[in-house]
Amino acid sequence: MIKYFSIFFGGFCYVVALASVGYAVGFEENLFVPKSVDTATTVSVFIAVFTNVIFLALFVVQHTIMARPAFKKWWTNYVPKHLERSVFVLASTVALSLILYFWQPIPGTVWDVRGTVFGNVLMAINFVGWAIFLWATFQINHFELFGLQQVWNNFRGTTAPKMAFKTPAMYKLCRHPMMFGFLVVFWATQHMSVSHLFLSVAITVYIFIGMWFEERDLVTALGDRYRVYQRQVPKILPLGRRRRKTYVFGDQS
Repeated sequence: MIKYFSIFFGGFCYVVALASVGYAVGFEENLFVPKSVDTATTVSVFIAVFTNVIFLALFVVQHTIMARPAFKKWWTNYVPKHLERSVFVLASTVALSLILYFWQPIPGTVWDVRGTVFGNVLMAINFVGWAIFLWATFQINHFELFGLQQVWNNFRGTTAPKMAFKTPAMYKLCRHPMMFGFLVVFWATQHMSVSHLFLSVAITVYIFIGMWFEERDLVTALGDRYRVYQRQVPKILPLGRRRRKTYVFGDQS
C-alpha cells in the first residue's frame, strides 16, 4: 500500500509541477491565463514591490535550502529517501504558485513591439528558451529531476544505477543550459513592462546565486573533475571555451 501511495504522490507532484510551469509560460508572456505579469492592479507601487519581493524571497529561500545536500541528509531522517525529490518538487510548485497568484503588477513600459516583425522574432526566441529548458531536463534525466524515477524504482524494488557525470548536447556548450533557457525566456519578450523587468531582474539575480551554490556542491562532490569542467566549458552563455573530454555525473569513485 505504501508503494502505491508513493507512486500516486510522485505522479501528483509531477502533474502539478507541469501545470504550474505551463501556467508560468502564459503568465510571463501574457498568454491564455486569467492573471499574468501585467494584469491590472489597484495597489500602490510600494505595495506591489513589497508583495512581489516577499513571495520571490519565499521561493528563493525554499529552493536554495531544500536543494542543499546537508538539508537533504537531515530531511531524509523524516521523509523517505525515494520521496525526497517529489516533496522538493511539490514545495517548489507551491512557492511558484504563490508568486503567480499574489503577483502585483507595476505600471510602466520599457518596450512594446507586439504586432511587429521584431516582436514575432522575440516571441519565437522566447519559445526556443522554453524548449532549451525542457530539452536540458531530458539530457540529465527528466524523470529523476522531477522525482518520478525515484518512486518508480522504489515501487519495483530496484536501485537506481550510479549516475555518471556526463556532458551531453547542450552541456558541452555551457554548464547550466536550463538556466540559459530561463534567461532567454525572461528577457526575450515582445512587451517588456516595468513589472516584467522587475521579475526578469529578480530571476536573473537568483539564477546566478543558485548557480554559485550548485557549483560549490558539485565541486565538493566531484572535486578536480568538476573544476576541469568549469575551466573548459562556459558557465551559462554557450560561447567561448569548449571541453575535449567527457566526464561522468555523480561517479565519485
